[in-house]
Amino acid sequence: MQCDICFRAGGKKLPFLCPTDARNRLYEPRIRHAQVLVETDALDSKICSFLSAEPKQVGQKGKAPEASRADISAVLAERDQAEDRTKQIIEHADELRAKIEKAREDLAKRKAAVHRRKSELASATNEVDSRRTKQNEEVEKAIRMTKYKWNQTHSVTASSRAFLCGEAAKLYGLRKVRKHGGVEEHRIGGVSIVDLRSMNSKSALALLNTALT
Repeated sequence: MQCDICFRAGGKKLPFLCPTDARNRLYEPRIRHAQVLVETDALDSKICSFLSAEPKQVGQKGKAPEASRADISAVLAERDQAEDRTKQIIEHADELRAKIEKAREDLAKRKAAVHRRKSELASATNEVDSRRTKQNEEVEKAIRMTKYKWNQTHSVTASSRAFLCGEAAKLYGLRKVRKHGGVEEHRIGGVSIVDLRSMNSKSALALLNTALT
């Protein structure tokens, strides 16, 4: 019979995993026990029939014939054998019951261990998720603070550079001069600042270095 839990057909060499396995192991001993009980009932009937035989079957001296005694001895021996087999089957059934109880206890312990592990895993997962969320929030907060400080520093630096550039231009005399032909140019310290549109020429690059220096 196939088990609905472990989907196995059962066998003597397989361990107990469920009640179906236990039932499969008990089928054969139960059948043998039933056969022994039937044989015992048959033997009891034979013995009763021999003991209740009519007086005519007994000899003149009140003794049963040798054949009848042999039959009775054989029947008694068969009954003893049947009782021995019955005893062995009962002992085997008791052993199987003990194994079933042990298997049930092991199964209950395994279920408890699995349930405990699931609870621990769920708790650890919740802790990891909460810790990860908290860390993400802290990192995002630190990033926002860093961006805010950087923006403030950038604004102050830009303002300072603009102020210094303006003061340097005033100090070195930055002027806008109109040349002949209506062309305008800027000079600082008497040196012309090259127009950015003419920076591809070598002379313009030298003038630009001189002006910046």
